[in-house]
Amino acid sequence: MMDPITKLIWTFVVAWWLYGLRDLKSVVIVSFGVALLSFLGSRFNLMSFLKVSGVIFVGGWGLLLYQGLFRPGPGISIGALTLSYEGMALGFSLALRVFGLVAAGWAFSVSTSPQDMELAMVKMRIPYKIARVGYLALRLIPIFQRDAQAIDDIQTLRKVKKGTNRFRKSITALIATEFRLVDSISIALETRGFGLYETRTDLKAIRISVSGAALVIVTLGLMLLHYSILGLL
Repeated sequence: MMDPITKLIWTFVVAWWLYGLRDLKSVVIVSFGVALLSFLGSRFNLMSFLKVSGVIFVGGWGLLLYQGLFRPGPGISIGALTLSYEGMALGFSLALRVFGLVAAGWAFSVSTSPQDMELAMVKMRIPYKIARVGYLALRLIPIFQRDAQAIDDIQTLRKVKKGTNRFRKSITALIATEFRLVDSISIALETRGFGLYETRTDLKAIRISVSGAALVIVTLGLMLLHYSILGLL
């Protein structure tokens, strides 16, 4: 059983590993390996993961066009523009990293309670005020999803046609709903004197597990070995 500290460190190591890669083959292998390990370790909802990753991946296709346009070399000519094969391959590999990054982050979020994540960040010398922001983010994401689904269900019951107008009204209703929640949170933090002192006392102790430390060390070793083979060190 991994502790939240090593899970958070492992997520950062994976992000560092993927951000340093540029060639398509390496990105595919590492992203697939990270996604498989994350799924086996946390058993997250595979369809939800693919949907979110797919949306972000499609949004990253601008990298393919950008790299293809501004990297010289043979390629595809579209009118006055030329998309180089080398540039498009680089852009595609950069966009493909999202699957590994989302998988690592998803596994961490579904297998770690918000309170444990906050304590882990504090143990890593991150200011507790910043750690509280991460805690609130994890706590509020399911609430946002629930409220968005409720608004969409209401729109469906009212037989509002899908389109830009429905989307705009849904976003407006969601923002108005969450603003009320933000007001309640700010009042709760104020009444409890949050941020009044430089440090805070936590009753729950978190210790680094052997399995978590081993996974971080192995992942870091594989990353350094991979970088060495690619000549990145």
